[in-house]
Amino acid sequence: MQLRYLKLHKFHLPNQPSVSVDKARHVSFSNIQSISYLSPLCCTKEVLSGIQNVKKIGFNGDQDDYESFQKSGHFNNLVILQQLETLSVRNMYDWSLVTIPTTLKKLKLYRTYLSWSYLDIIAELSA
Repeated sequence: MQLRYLKLHKFHLPNQPSVSVDKARHVSFSNIQSISYLSPLCCTKEVLSGIQNVKKIGFNGDQDDYESFQKSGHFNNLVILQQLETLSVRNMYDWSLVTIPTTLKKLKLYRTYLSWSYLDIIAELSA
């Protein structure tokens, strides 16, 4: 699949199957460069490994998504995305479990309710 840009209001990307029964129906996102807005529940190693060439990614959730998600620690999996330059996050309520990739050049935050204490962490990001 040659898809390079995908933008929806909010969607869920399933895990890549380890073995495809019907290879014609197996969708690969290896060429995708920009994808938004994923549910935060998509931050599993399996999903992110399938889009590891992405340069721009956005997450959009609601409080229920993030509460169930935060317990899993999946946002630490963002380090898998070695090409990631832009991260957009909407409606995130707790930043204690986020690991920001070192390749990041832009961080966009919308309704994140970010505590002032996390601004010190953001300020330490390399420019």
